[in-house]
Amino acid sequence: MTEIDDAGIAEPLTAMALSLDPPDSGWLSVDADEDRLLCRLTTAGRIGNDAPPALSIQIGRQRLGVVRCQPVLDGDALFAIPSAALRSFVRLSEHVGPPSVRLSLDGQPDLSASVPVDTLCETDSRRPAAFYESGGSGLKLADLWLASDAQLRLRFEGSASDTGDETLNLAAYQIVGRTAAVREVGRGDLTSGSGLGICTIGLANPLGPVLLVATDAELTIRSLNIIPFPSLLRGGLHHWELRAAAVAADDMRDVANVSAAYLSAFLRSRHHQARRIDAIQIDARDAAGNESIFTGAVLDWLTGLMGVAVRLDREPADDELAEHIASLLPHTGEEERKPGSSLSLPADAIPTLHALVSALDDDSPKEMPSRVDSGACAYIVQPRFSKGAVWSVCMPWRPGVMEAAQPIGHACGIPRLNTGRAIPSGRTIVRTRSMAIRQIDLLTMADPARLFPMGAASPSVLTGQSEPFSASISVCIALDSITDNVAPLIDSLRFQSARPTEIVLVGTASSLDELPPTTQHALRSAFPKEVRYRVRDPSATRGTALSDAAEQASGEVLVFVSPSTVLTDRRTLDALASLATMEGIASASAMLLRALGDRLGFCGAGYFLAGLSFSTSPALAYEALPTDEVLAMATYPVAANTSLLMASRKRVFQKVGAFSSEYQSTSNIDIDFGLRAIQAGYLNLCSTALTAIAGETALPGTLDIDLLGRFPRLDLDRLVESTTILRRLK
Repeated sequence: MTEIDDAGIAEPLTAMALSLDPPDSGWLSVDADEDRLLCRLTTAGRIGNDAPPALSIQIGRQRLGVVRCQPVLDGDALFAIPSAALRSFVRLSEHVGPPSVRLSLDGQPDLSASVPVDTLCETDSRRPAAFYESGGSGLKLADLWLASDAQLRLRFEGSASDTGDETLNLAAYQIVGRTAAVREVGRGDLTSGSGLGICTIGLANPLGPVLLVATDAELTIRSLNIIPFPSLLRGGLHHWELRAAAVAADDMRDVANVSAAYLSAFLRSRHHQARRIDAIQIDARDAAGNESIFTGAVLDWLTGLMGVAVRLDREPADDELAEHIASLLPHTGEEERKPGSSLSLPADAIPTLHALVSALDDDSPKEMPSRVDSGACAYIVQPRFSKGAVWSVCMPWRPGVMEAAQPIGHACGIPRLNTGRAIPSGRTIVRTRSMAIRQIDLLTMADPARLFPMGAASPSVLTGQSEPFSASISVCIALDSITDNVAPLIDSLRFQSARPTEIVLVGTASSLDELPPTTQHALRSAFPKEVRYRVRDPSATRGTALSDAAEQASGEVLVFVSPSTVLTDRRTLDALASLATMEGIASASAMLLRALGDRLGFCGAGYFLAGLSFSTSPALAYEALPTDEVLAMATYPVAANTSLLMASRKRVFQKVGAFSSEYQSTSNIDIDFGLRAIQAGYLNLCSTALTAIAGETALPGTLDIDLLGRFPRLDLDRLVESTTILRRLK
């Protein structure tokens, strides 16, 4: 083991201020080089000649061990104390009352000196943290992870030692409580030169920095290390933050480097008073009270070490649960609350380290700030109790529109950064680093309350309006065969809270009277005067048929629906029409389910960009991903929506250019329309808060077209910045 440089910053240290305690002020002199304190014991400090002197090191009242002297020619005794780990450990706690580093002559308590830690000079140079390397202890730290919230486990590889096998003692120290008191929290024995060894030591808080001190049988310090953010380790709350950053999260070198970068950012932003997140607002409407953010370890770490205020933005409907959660949060008076930047989180999320340690994108002084935009929302979704898939989500956030598009009555599961500044028009800052980690309980498709949310007081699931959508709605249906039975669909349209103004059918039959009797009866009984029928060319593609229906429709909003789709939620038309008429929206859709024997399964909820290939001819790859788990009860932008159920404002539909007649498959027709809509500056929204049953088994998704020929001015940046990007981490 060897010590880690604080923040990875390589710089010459200024001499540390040394205030010497009485009775003798001349017994010790202190100089500093890059990563050591060089303490020279003068003649006045030499007490007796029987044994070499030793210098005792302690932080606050906690003794760490001793450092033996190195004799020099002039007769003084020289002590070389590794200082980087000590300095970082103390600096991490400075705003909650930093304990000082105290040096004293071992066995002579009257000869002591308190060494306050200086503020680091500003520098851009960075040296990686190296707690994975071998050091003077003869041991190499090969791996470390959190075995539980209260245990840190370390695996060592032994190396050749000049003195043979040697038993070392490894002690762990943490800042305990909110008073910055340093306490020993764990201890274990190691044997140098004996090969592989595993040591397990206790922790008081799995998120707080850990100072590791290895001593021999005579309490001589052999190495000092700091693990500034143990939650980044395997088993920690922030471990998947490493995976999302595309690093080798099991490689100690990468873990050390990321830890050093985060430590550097945190210390530098605090030193220069850079704007950081001041508060975390928790939307607790769907909280159960046992979420990670409400545990004592997380709250102590956030409010104490990280200096962030935590408070409820919205309370649970259950009064007893609200009182319980409020009792867990530290009390913050109104006069103590800082205005400024805040991070809004659902109760099942915790902030990432990157969000907490980084300064916001604003280089101006605090008294004359420039305006910044919250940009895209990026976060990680992982199962809390199972070993399911872990996803990285990067979602564009258009202020005003995206808030209004979220389901009412539920906590918005999308973390949002509020910078406390006005948002400039026509300017976007894209954030791709995760701001939060959501720990969700995966929903099963057998949960009818989530599949069919019928109990809301409002007729709309997405808006707070007291009346349903009042503008005209035209439902467009393309019949692929004369035998298509649309009776279940028509029956579901009949009970919608926003009744369709008209039903436009396009089919190969010569007239409405040639359709199956069940279809005729359903249409004439439910919509006796609202049905319009148009004959389609049997050779025409589905895109041509739907575009023909849209041209004949007179409604302000067009709703395209497949004959085999059934609207199980009576608020579907209302919600889709409300989304489609928002400014800058080209299309809106819902989550489609499919029958799997005696139960329902996921079919699709929008198309996502999966890849771009230039290997032969330019091609885009799309995929229908399981957003029922990743984006449950949320509304989000997608690359394209499916015309099996899709709403669009007619004037926007015509401006984008209707459906293409070049493709036979439904997926290519849909993706082509979605791509053209994004190139025109629009978003395509999909919501998993709405559900419908589709007859199709799945949504395929590979678009193979001549991109350069069809889209000669294809703006890839706009395509990526207008689409939710999902990446599976495991």
